[in-house]
Amino acid sequence: MDHIHEMIQQWIAEETKHLSELEHLVVSEVPEVDLRTLLSEMVSFRAAWRTEAEATKELREQTKAALHLAQQSFEDAQIRAQRAEQKLAALEQANERKQAQPWVEALERLERSIEQARKIAQPRGWWKHRIDPNAQAMLEGLLLTQTQWLQQLQALHIEPIRALYQPFDAERMECVGITEQYQYANGLVTEEITRGYTHRQGLWRTSKVIVNRLP
Repeated sequence: MDHIHEMIQQWIAEETKHLSELEHLVVSEVPEVDLRTLLSEMVSFRAAWRTEAEATKELREQTKAALHLAQQSFEDAQIRAQRAEQKLAALEQANERKQAQPWVEALERLERSIEQARKIAQPRGWWKHRIDPNAQAMLEGLLLTQTQWLQQLQALHIEPIRALYQPFDAERMECVGITEQYQYANGLVTEEITRGYTHRQGLWRTSKVIVNRLP
């Protein structure tokens, strides 16, 4: 029994010594903490964080301003391009009208000649069944020329306004006289004094017409 007791006492002594050495080793490996150093490092870290946050904010604002400027420049460029296109279209239309003006004037003279040729080509007297072949040939030639000149105007996007025997249209026609003829409906155009024209589906020149008015 005494021997066993001595062995237990020896084991307890050895374990106690081992624990003491282990505790000493752990304490010796843990560095001592300097409170002032720790506070200084925290202040430095906070200052660096603030500096980086301010730099990030400034960079974000600069980027936002640059994007806004780029967007504004793009929109300005679009507006300038649209204005340039509008000016170019206006110049093209003005040039087309300038080119069309002599054709229109010549066409009006031609149509007066056609009316005269129709009167000459009409049969007269008891021989109404006979038609002057020379007058008929001249009329056909004038009508062919009229078709060709109208095609020239169409190439310039000029179209004549249909007014004769059409209801009066105040937007595209100008009434220069009134007639009272019961064979025509009220408000119908019975005579076209000057032909009107449209240009690119917009009004270029109004038709001057005589309008039927019934009581």
